[in-house]
Amino acid sequence: MKKIFLFSLMFLVFQTIGSQNKDTIYEIGYIKPEIMPFKEGLCDFMCNNIIYPIMAVKDNIQGTVIIEFYIDKTGFTTNHKIIRGVREDVNNEVLRVAKLLIFDSPAYLRGNPIQEKYLLALSFSLVNNISNCNVSPNVKCEDLYSHWYKNSKKR
Repeated sequence: MKKIFLFSLMFLVFQTIGSQNKDTIYEIGYIKPEIMPFKEGLCDFMCNNIIYPIMAVKDNIQGTVIIEFYIDKTGFTTNHKIIRGVREDVNNEVLRVAKLLIFDSPAYLRGNPIQEKYLLALSFSLVNNISNCNVSPNVKCEDLYSHWYKNSKKR
């Protein structure tokens, strides 16, 4: 009886191994999405493409814009939404650049592509340049998603 059971078990194991498709992804767990634009980092891409609105510079507008968007199962970004804004022209510039984002691959969970929410904080500031009496616009980005992801893995 034991021999029949072991033989059946071995047959099932070899049958399963032999029938696996090479194109199937067998990752277990979570894999975060990968950014596509020129293989730059997400924040680098945002900061390099955002143009500080001229009227915001003239009006001395500064602050942080938090944007939320989703990465769909094909790597495209959708459902862009400003969570916290500064002013309409600044918010629209962040939305414009966020809509340019394309990811090489979506997030995966247990080998299956999933839709994933992403959060970015973009800080707009004006730095006084004393040498030529000008104001230099500055944009900094914080990837709130990766910050959360790294901290959640420490637990």
